[in-house]
Amino acid sequence: MYKYVIFLLANICCGAQAHAAAITCSRGKAPTAMTLPYYEADRTIVGGKIYSKIYTYNSINAGSVTLMCNKGPWSVVYYAIPVNGKEPIRHSDDGIDYLIFPTSLSGIGMSFNDTISGRDPNPTPSLNAISPDVRRTYPGATSTTEWSTPMVTLWRIPGSLGEANSNGVLAFTGPSYVQAIMVYPPDTISPDSRAGTGPAPLPNSWTANYISFTGGLNLYPATCTFANVSVYLGNYNHGAIPDPASSWVDASFTVRCPPAWGSGIKAKLGDNRIATRSVAIKSSGLNIKVVPRTEIKDSSKGVIALDGAGAKGYGVQLAWGDVSTQPRGTGIPAKPVVFNTTLAAETISSYQSRSYNLGENVTQNIKMAARFFRLNNEDVELGPASAVVEIIANYD
Repeated sequence: MYKYVIFLLANICCGAQAHAAAITCSRGKAPTAMTLPYYEADRTIVGGKIYSKIYTYNSINAGSVTLMCNKGPWSVVYYAIPVNGKEPIRHSDDGIDYLIFPTSLSGIGMSFNDTISGRDPNPTPSLNAISPDVRRTYPGATSTTEWSTPMVTLWRIPGSLGEANSNGVLAFTGPSYVQAIMVYPPDTISPDSRAGTGPAPLPNSWTANYISFTGGLNLYPATCTFANVSVYLGNYNHGAIPDPASSWVDASFTVRCPPAWGSGIKAKLGDNRIATRSVAIKSSGLNIKVVPRTEIKDSSKGVIALDGAGAKGYGVQLAWGDVSTQPRGTGIPAKPVVFNTTLAAETISSYQSRSYNLGENVTQNIKMAARFFRLNNEDVELGPASAVVEIIANYD
């Protein structure tokens, strides 16, 4: 009988297993509230131009905070928490990317950018909304002190400008600024970590420094004003009006603009107080828009309808420039008024665009001419003849 010795070969495999660690973090500090500084005497022009900078603080001192964790790895991260969950707007200006967070006040936004030396670019792109900007990572237990000095910019963003309070100030609440510790799954933040340092909407994070921002602005409108003007075009018998139009009449008007305080204040701070400030952009140039209250009959010739309360078969023709320069009869004006379109004043008048001195009172006469104009294929009816246009003028 044969006997066999059978050897059984066993493969013993040892697989590495990940062990989740509960990381305990400490230090940090209690949540704080910060009001952005400004002087009531600060004057800046704000109009409808979207994504224009209103006020820039070169460096807000968010303070120092000591961070410590008993295990690693862990990272120091920064992010922002939007107001009422409002999504930030991505915008690029002068080669810098911004994430602009809507504030509690309609039409006003706010962004944070790092100004830490040695980081390129400086300032760096804005903080994300609840998405961490990782500064540095530590492999194990350690203690470190963090300083933060973000550049804060206030912006004009889409939306009508909110109402001022009883003191004439546009008050707002901005996004919150967060310095935090973040750990990586499967590790978690231990419940033994000191509480009370602020909200932590970022998963696997522990908030070390939470700052809620508020602020206020004194803004001057960019819109100019002028007294209502009534232009008498004359009293005509239908047969006495040379075909197709009456004589030109002066319809010029004078705009009076608010003091030219410029826009885009830049403030340098010391101990979070304004040390010096300057105006980035001086007010320059005027924009004009003519909005008719009646139907546009011929946009290429600058003709609008009468108001329909009397005479028919005629419209009112408007043209830029002095009466003496306008053509007679069927001639088309060199500069007919283009309705519902914003135009630079220097393109329609003898006005010369320039940068105004800060605080300068700006008054400008704009030449315009008007006349009755016969409308083709419309029956003539006698009666009062009138039409109305609205003039909108503001700084460029």
